Amino acid sequence: MESAPPQPQRTRRLLFWLAGVFTGLVLLLLALAVLLWVLLRGFAADLNPVINPLLERFVGPGSRIDIGYFNRDTFFIDELVLQPDADTDIRARQLALTYDLSRLLGGDIDSLSAEHLSLRLSAGSEAAGGTSTAASTATDTAATTAISLPQLTGLMTLPIRTISLPRIQIDTPDVQATLSADLNTTLWWLRGDADIPEVDGTVQLDARLQRTPATASEPERADLLLMMSQQQTLLAQLWAGLIQTADDTRADIRLQTDLPLLQQRLPMLRDLPVSGAGLTLSGQLSSPNDAHWPQQLTGQISARLKTSRSQVADGVSLQPLTTGLQVQHDTDDSDWQIALMPGEVTLTLQQPDMPTETLKITPQALSAHCRPGFSACELTSVLQGVMTAADYRAGFALQPEVLWQTSDMSRATLPLSATLDIAATETLPALHITAAGQLTAGLTPEGLWTLSANDGLTLQANGVTLTTGDAGARKDWAVSPLAATALRGLTLSGDLNNPAGFSSSAWEVALAPVRISSGKELIRLGKTSVACTPAALTSTLFVDDLLENCALDTRLLPSDWDIWPVPDVQLSGPFSLSYTDSHQALSSALNLTAASQQVKLRARLQHDLLSGNGSLQWHLQDAALDWNVLGMPQMANLTMTQLLNGQLSGQGWVDWQATEAGFDITPDVMLRADKVGLIYNNLMTLDEGNVLLALRRPQGKDYLLDAQVSAGKLDNGITLSNILARSQTRIPADFSYVDAEIYEMHTDVLGGRVYTPLIRYDSRKEVNAFGIRLDHIQLSQLAELEAQAGVQADGLLDGMLPVVLTKEGPSIPGGTLFARDPGGVIRYKGDTADALSKSNQGTGLAMQLLSDFRYQILESGVQYRPDGQLNLALKFEGHNPDFFDGQKTLLNVNLEYNLLDLLESLRLSNDVIQKIEDKYR
Repeated sequence: MESAPPQPQRTRRLLFWLAGVFTGLVLLLLALAVLLWVLLRGFAADLNPVINPLLERFVGPGSRIDIGYFNRDTFFIDELVLQPDADTDIRARQLALTYDLSRLLGGDIDSLSAEHLSLRLSAGSEAAGGTSTAASTATDTAATTAISLPQLTGLMTLPIRTISLPRIQIDTPDVQATLSADLNTTLWWLRGDADIPEVDGTVQLDARLQRTPATASEPERADLLLMMSQQQTLLAQLWAGLIQTADDTRADIRLQTDLPLLQQRLPMLRDLPVSGAGLTLSGQLSSPNDAHWPQQLTGQISARLKTSRSQVADGVSLQPLTTGLQVQHDTDDSDWQIALMPGEVTLTLQQPDMPTETLKITPQALSAHCRPGFSACELTSVLQGVMTAADYRAGFALQPEVLWQTSDMSRATLPLSATLDIAATETLPALHITAAGQLTAGLTPEGLWTLSANDGLTLQANGVTLTTGDAGARKDWAVSPLAATALRGLTLSGDLNNPAGFSSSAWEVALAPVRISSGKELIRLGKTSVACTPAALTSTLFVDDLLENCALDTRLLPSDWDIWPVPDVQLSGPFSLSYTDSHQALSSALNLTAASQQVKLRARLQHDLLSGNGSLQWHLQDAALDWNVLGMPQMANLTMTQLLNGQLSGQGWVDWQATEAGFDITPDVMLRADKVGLIYNNLMTLDEGNVLLALRRPQGKDYLLDAQVSAGKLDNGITLSNILARSQTRIPADFSYVDAEIYEMHTDVLGGRVYTPLIRYDSRKEVNAFGIRLDHIQLSQLAELEAQAGVQADGLLDGMLPVVLTKEGPSIPGGTLFARDPGGVIRYKGDTADALSKSNQGTGLAMQLLSDFRYQILESGVQYRPDGQLNLALKFEGHNPDFFDGQKTLLNVNLEYNLLDLLESLRLSNDVIQKIEDKYR
C-alpha cells in the first residue's frame, strides 16, 4: 500500500483538480445550453432521463443532473452530482447560467451562480492519487528551468463575465473549508474559513487578484493580496504588485507576519526553543515571460527575522537577536549574491549554585556567490565567539569555505582556532590553552562523501607550577608546556545512498613528552599515543566501530624521585572499546616493560561497563635481580644492598565485580623470587634465598595468603643455614584484621637448630604468644661469637623461649636454657679475664674458678624486654681441679646487656663476603 502524498502535493493537486472540474463544468453547461436552445426548446424536463445515463457512463456511477428549466436568458439546474470514483463527490445546487441570446453564440455569457457547491474527497482518493501526483511532481521538478508566465489579460478573461459562488464546501482528509468566490475580468476574490493541517483552530483566508488594464502611458498591472487571519487577528499577509508587458513581468513583493502569534498557533513552530518577534520580507523580481529560471530571474529579496529573549534550555537563555538575509541577481550572466547577516548571539547560562556564564558569538556576514544557473556556489564566512565566566574565558574562530558544484565534487574546508584562559585559584595556577586545526569535506554528485581531519587538531597549554601539600609542607611542581594532537590522519568516507555504513582510515591521538620537576624530583613522561584502525563503520554503532581496533603506547623515561632513581617504563598493546546500548565493554592485551626492558609483564584485561564485572590475567617473566642489569647501578649505594643474583617472576588471575560499596575482588595470583644472593652494607649476606607468595580467595570469602621463605644461608656474624618458613594468613573481605599461622619455621644455627612448633597471630588480640625451641646449640660456636673475650667452651644447649607480642613489641617473660649431660668445660682466660680478676676479691675468685671449670649443670633464665634489654640468670654447678682441690662449686651469675646493640656490633669477616661475591661473579 502506498502512503498518501505529502501535504504540499495534496493541496496543489486539490487546487488543480478544482480548476479543471470548474472549467469542465462551465464548458459542459455552455454546450448544453446551446444544444438545448437550438434543438429542444421547451422540453428541458424530459432531458434528465436521457442525459443521466450518459453521465453515469462517461463520468461515473451515481453521477446525475436535474435540469429545472430553460428559457431565452436563463438555464437553471436544480442539482448536479458528479462522482468520477467511489471516493469523490461533487455537488452543485441551484446552478443558474444567464446569458443574452445575441451574444451566446459568440461565447459571451453574462453570469454563473450556484447557491451551494461542495467537494468531498475521502482517504481512498488521496491514496489512489499518491502515485500519479508523485510522478507529476517529479516531472514538474525536472522541467522547472523552462518557465512561461501567463498574460494577465488572458488569465483573467473568462467566457463568463461574472461568477458568484456564495458557498463552497470543501471536505478532504486534510482540509475542511467553507469559502465564497466572486470572479470577473478585473477581480478574483476568494475568502472564507478553513481548517488546515498543522494549524490550531479555524483560520480565515482572503485571496484577491485585481487587474488594472494597460493605458497609453502605463503597462498592465495586477495586485495579488493573500491574507491569513484568526479571530480577527491578521497572522500573515503577502502582497505582490505585478507589472507586465508583452515580453516581461516584474513583481514587487512584501511579506509581513505576526510571528509570535503564528508560533502560538502552529505546532511545528510552537516547539521551537526560540521565541519569534517578527518576520518581514520585501524585494523585487523580474523575468521575461518566456524564460529559463533561475538564470533569467533577476532582482533582489531582503528578509529580516527578529527573536525575543528565549529560554532555550534549563538555565540557558538567548538574548534578543536580529538576522538579515539578502539575495541579489542583477543580470542574466552575473552571479547570484547571497548574504546572511546574523546579529550578535548572546547566550546566558545560569545554574543553581554556579557562577553565571555568557557566550557571545559575533559573526561576520556569511556570503555566497552562485553561478546564474546554480550549478556551483562558493561560500565564505568568519564566525567568532567568546564565552566568559567568573573564573575563565574561552574564545573560538571558524572560517568555513565551501565550494558546491552539481557536476563535480563539492568541497568544504573549516579552519578552527580556539583559546581557553582559566584564572588562577588558591590551588591551581592560571592556564592558557590553544587549539587549532582544519577539517575538509567532499561530496560528489553521485553521493560519495569524505570528511578528513588532515593533520588533526593540535592542543597546546602553557607550562604551570602546581603546589601540593598543606601550609607546613608545601611543594611546588613545575610542569613543562603541554602539546597534543587529536584525530591525526582521520578520514571518513561513505555514500549518501547507503547512510547506514561508511569507512574510516587509521587515526591517532598523541601527547608530546612532558617534564614534571620539584627540587630533586624529576618525572619525565615520554610520548603517549592512542592509534586506532577501524573496520567498516555503521551510523548506529559509530563510537563502537571507531574504537574497535586501537593500540596504546605510553612511556615513562628514566626519572628521579629525590635521591632515588625511577626506571624507564613502557606500556603498549592493543585494546578495544565497545559502546552500544546493549554491550559496553573494554578489552586489552597490554605489555609492560621496565628497567632497560629487563622487567616484562604481559596482561589481558576484560571489563564489562554495564554489569561492572571484569578480569585480568597477567604473567611476569623472569626478571634479573641485578642493579646494573636493571639500569640502576646507583641503587647499590642508596640501599646499601648489592644484588648478586636472583630472578623475580609471577602470574595470576584477578576477577572483580562492581558493588554499591566499590569493587569485590577475587584474586588467584602468585609471585616468587628465586636463588637470591645479596650483600647488605657488608653486615649481612643472603645466599640461595627464595620467596613464594600466593594470594587467593576461595569461594569469594576471606583472602588467603600462603607464603614460603627459604634460604641456603643468612650470615650477619651469626650464620643461619637451611632456613625455611611456611605460613598462611587469613584476611577478611573488609581487611579489618589479620589472622596468621606460621605452621613451620626452622633454621640451623650455632651447630644446632632453632624452630617453632606453631605460631598463631591474630591482630584483634592485644597479646599473642608462641614458643621458640632450641636444640643442640654448641657452646663452642656460641663462644666464638666473642672470640676476643677469651672464652672457650664446649657442650650442648637446649631450651624453650616463650615470646609474647604486644603493641610495644616482642618480649620474653621467662625462658630457660640448659646444658645436656654430661656437661662440658668452660675456660675463661686472657686479658679480659685478668682485668676482671683484679677488680675485686669476689670477681677474682670467680675468674679463678672459670679458668678451667668442669660443669655438670648449666642453666640460664632468659628475660627480654621490647626495648632490647636482655637479662641472663646463669647457674653453674661443677668444679675446677685447680680451685680448692677440685671441690664441687655452685656459681650464680647475672648478665644484662642490650641485645639490639649486640646484634648491631656483629661484623662479617671479609672472607665471608669474598666467598659469596666469588660465587656469583
